Amino acid sequence: MTATRQDEFTATHHANITLLDELADEAQAYLQLLARHRAGEDVTGELYGSVVHLGTHAGLLGERLIDEAEIADALENGLG
Repeated sequence: MTATRQDEFTATHHANITLLDELADEAQAYLQLLARHRAGEDVTGELYGSVVHLGTHAGLLGERLIDEAEIADALENGLG
């Protein structure tokens, strides 16, 4: 295990935690918009934008989590 690969894992892991927190905040905002929509308020555009943003963010996070797992596997297998 090299320090560089370990540093890469640590940085990726911390960035992913930040992205998870941001995604949770975005999901909460979406739920608030959905509640407003269900109450009869016209938030269709905002709701659509929120869904698109959530999907994009979730896709990015999914890719980054795969990267993190690959780095962790390399470290465990001594390939770092």
